[in-house]
Amino acid sequence: MIGSAAGKRPGAAAAWESDVSKIQTGKFDRDAAQKGYELNKMCYSLNSADNRVSFAADEEAYCRRYALGEAEQAAVIARDKPRLFELGGNMYFLAKLDRVPKRQTTPM
Repeated sequence: MIGSAAGKRPGAAAAWESDVSKIQTGKFDRDAAQKGYELNKMCYSLNSADNRVSFAADEEAYCRRYALGEAEQAAVIARDKPRLFELGGNMYFLAKLDRVPKRQTTPM
């Protein structure tokens, strides 16, 4: 058992197995693959500098171009990553949003 947790500490293997058993993977099927497709497609488009300029100029209009729903648009504009993940966003595509600074709102 060279290199295993069990060879390093007594009971480590049992603890590791206990932790692993708590992990619940989601069901990945056709529906899961489709969830967030438009959101991820929009985020992927931000690889292009021209698209980042367009997005920064009018985020709402850019989101509508990709047929994002109201919940997706609100989460994109707020850069609400936990909500974006819930809506089907993929971490690799959502990282593209970080390339565009969040618009600052000025108090009236």
